[in-house]
Amino acid sequence: MEQLQVLESQIGIVKETIHIQVSSPEGKLLAIKDLLKDILNKSETRFYKSSDLEQKFAELNKLSSDIDAVELELNTILSEYQIFTNGEFSKWIGKLKDIGLTITPAIKPEFQKEMSLDQRIQAIIQVLDGGRILAKDVVEVVEPIYGIIKSFYDPSLPEKSLAVEFTMERLEGKEAPWIALEALYSSLNNWRRQYGREILASMNYLTNSLSSIANLTNQKEVLLDVFGDKAPLVFKYAKKAQDMKNAAVAKNQKTPLNLIDVISLKDNIQTFLTISKDVLSMLYSGLISQEQTIARLLPTQEHFWEKNTDLNEHLRKATETLANPSNYKINEIIKNMLKYLSHVDEAVQTLALYSERIEFLLNYPAAEAIIEELLKQRQQLTPKDLPFNPKFSAEYLRLYYTLRFSNYTFDKEEFVLKKRK
Repeated sequence: MEQLQVLESQIGIVKETIHIQVSSPEGKLLAIKDLLKDILNKSETRFYKSSDLEQKFAELNKLSSDIDAVELELNTILSEYQIFTNGEFSKWIGKLKDIGLTITPAIKPEFQKEMSLDQRIQAIIQVLDGGRILAKDVVEVVEPIYGIIKSFYDPSLPEKSLAVEFTMERLEGKEAPWIALEALYSSLNNWRRQYGREILASMNYLTNSLSSIANLTNQKEVLLDVFGDKAPLVFKYAKKAQDMKNAAVAKNQKTPLNLIDVISLKDNIQTFLTISKDVLSMLYSGLISQEQTIARLLPTQEHFWEKNTDLNEHLRKATETLANPSNYKINEIIKNMLKYLSHVDEAVQTLALYSERIEFLLNYPAAEAIIEELLKQRQQLTPKDLPFNPKFSAEYLRLYYTLRFSNYTFDKEEFVLKKRK
C-alpha cells in the first residue's frame, strides 16, 4: 500500500505540473488499489485457511509486480517526454538565435537513461520552467519591437501584441511553453515579412542622411567662423553622426533582416532627429539673423546682394517638420531629412559668405571715409588704391558709386571709379 501511495502521489505531481497523458498507468493503479483494499479489508474480518492464505499472498505478490510494471510504464512515458522536452528547449534556443535573439538559457537540459521517477519528474519540471523563463525573456524583446513597429510603421495595430497576450495566458495556465514560443516566433517572422522592406528603407535613408552631418568634420575652420561658440557642439554631432553611419552600414550589410536591430534603429533615429533638429535650427536661425544684420547694415536698399531665398525656404520646411515629427510617418520624415540635409553644406558655405558680407559692411564707413579723402587728391581710384582686401576694395568702390552715381562713373570690368567731368 505504501509503494502504491508513493506512485499515486508521483502521478498526481505529473498531472499537476507536467500536464502529460498518464491515464493508462493511472487507470491500472486505481484497479490495483481497489483490489488491494478488497484483500486487506477482508483480512480484517475473517481468518484464512492455510491454502487460502497462500493464495492471498500470491495475489499480493502479483500486485507488487503489477505496481512495479505501472512504475516502469510511467517511467517510460516520462523518459520519452523528457527527451521531447529537452529537444524542444534546445530547438527553440537555436531558432531564436537564428533570427537574432541570442538569449542565455536559465538551465542546461540533461538526460540520463537510468533515473528514479522523482529525479526524472524534477528534471522535466526544471526544463519546462526554463522554457517558461525563455518565453518571458522573448516577450521582453518582442514588446519593444512591437511598440516600434506600431509607432513607426503601422499605428492601426492593436495597443498590445496579440502574440504577447496569448503567450502570457498560456504561461499563467502552467502549460508547456512551446506553443507560446511558437506564437512569438511566428509573430517575429510575420513582422519581418510585412514590415521588413520599410525597416530596411529606414536604415538606408538614415545611413544616407547621416552623411551630410558627418561630412561637417571636414570643414572645421569654416564651422568655427559660422557657428562660433556652438562649433564644439557641431563637431560633437558630426563625430556622433559618423559613428552612427559606420554602425548603420555594418547592419545594412546583414541578410536577412535582424528584427532585434529595430530597437537600436529607434534609438538611432531619435538621436538622428535630435542632431538634425539642432543643426538645421542653428543654420536656419543663423541664416535669418545674418540676413537681418546685412539688411540693417546696407547703406542703401538698392545695393544688390545675393540673398539665398531657396535655401531659406528649405531650412524653414526642415525645422517645421522636425518641430512636429509625430505628424509624419517615420520614413517620410527621414526621406525628407535626406533632402533637407543635402543643403547643410550649402548652408554652411552661405553663412560663411554672409559673414564676409557683414564684415564688408561693418568696415564700409571707414572705407567710405578713405575713398572721400583720396578723391580730394585724385580724379579716379582703383582697388589697389585702398588699404583693404582687393576683393573688398572693388566692392567698396562699387557701393560708393551706387550711393553717388550722379557724380561718378564706374567701370564694372576694371573696377575704376572716376569723377564725372
